[in-house]
Amino acid sequence: KKAALIIACAVAILTVLGVGTVFATNVAARVTSIGKEDAQNFAFADAGVDPASVIGVKTEFEHEQGQFVYEVDFLAGNTEYEYWIKASDGSVVKKQSELVDGFDADKVQSDLDDVQLDDAQTDAGSAQADNTQTDAGSTQTGNAQAGISLEEAKNKAFADAGVSASQATCTKSELTYEDGVQVYEIEFYTSDTEYDYEIKADNGDVYKKSFESFQTGKNQNAGSYIGVDKAKAIAVKHAGFQTSDVTFSKAKLENDDGSTEYEIEFYKGTTEYEYKIQAVTGDILEYDHDSMPD
Repeated sequence: KKAALIIACAVAILTVLGVGTVFATNVAARVTSIGKEDAQNFAFADAGVDPASVIGVKTEFEHEQGQFVYEVDFLAGNTEYEYWIKASDGSVVKKQSELVDGFDADKVQSDLDDVQLDDAQTDAGSAQADNTQTDAGSTQTGNAQAGISLEEAKNKAFADAGVSASQATCTKSELTYEDGVQVYEIEFYTSDTEYDYEIKADNGDVYKKSFESFQTGKNQNAGSYIGVDKAKAIAVKHAGFQTSDVTFSKAKLENDDGSTEYEIEFYKGTTEYEYKIQAVTGDILEYDHDSMPD
């Protein structure tokens, strides 16, 4: 009984110490952070919006993917923005924007005088749903024709992201519908960032976009990464082929629980191969293959 009591006390002490450490870390991060107002200004500047035109700002201090960030959500013009701003230096970790069809800024601002931001967003979302349902009804009667080509949509996404076609590796590009709106879904990545875009097919406007930096973990140095081409070559060579012999379906840099690695997937005949390559050393962490039925 005495031993059990001692163990229970030890566990309790360790639990308290653990909670205290987490709390202390959180407090220290807040004290040394850039602050809520600066985080908002960094988000506004990156979005290219006038702070005076912003409404419904919501900012929260959070711990995401092993680091402290400010989550900044706001509305400007007819676009809703969501940002993760690194609390220590103000860099953009992640961002997303969505075009809100049928958006009435005056109405939303009026609503915000009486209710919280989520209520106003629901109101704006209802207006969007009404419009998109009407669009869906008119397009379901026949095959909708896109106003721009797939290649033009890709170029629109690259231009908006500020990258050249040679810097980007495209992993998805297709014409589809999003809430009744015909869009091109464009997904691509560069050496350090993954981008997701939805480009309106009728006029080339950016309907939705988001990006996520791979530089989210500690002790990461993009300059020391082997590069996606070398990772692909390592995987293909291990499988016993040449790069020209296979068809790649995925090749991207990922951060998995603090470990940065390349996920490589490709086909050879009816067999699919999957690899995880350590981003700095080039070591093969995992690999598998699966034969598909003829």
